Amino acid sequence: DDTTNKHVSSTSSPSFLQKLKLSLFPIPPYVLIALLPFLPTSLYLNRGYTVWFHLLSISYLFTRSPFTRKVLVLQGTGICLGWYAAIVHDWVVDGTFCHTLYRNMPGGMLEYMVIE
Repeated sequence: DDTTNKHVSSTSSPSFLQKLKLSLFPIPPYVLIALLPFLPTSLYLNRGYTVWFHLLSISYLFTRSPFTRKVLVLQGTGICLGWYAAIVHDWVVDGTFCHTLYRNMPGGMLEYMVIE
């Protein structure tokens, strides 16, 4: 009695998702992420605490350290809580919504996003 599954190939050919991933990312994603700090700062907001978060994220991609992952979760939670605190502060104190956040955008984005 032959118990092998005839519908499953015994050779390990790449799946559709693996082929799609290879075609979408000709450069490995961790290399692209490692290059992010070299982008001009006018393209993104990376000040203070988020600089450390981004650098630690890049180091985690290379090391896969469980300790680094825990620190990243803690930092990410702090960053999110800070954003929510800024939104609540704007709403309660000034009666506005997200003014503090969008006023701190990079200048190139601010001129297109905010009409005075």
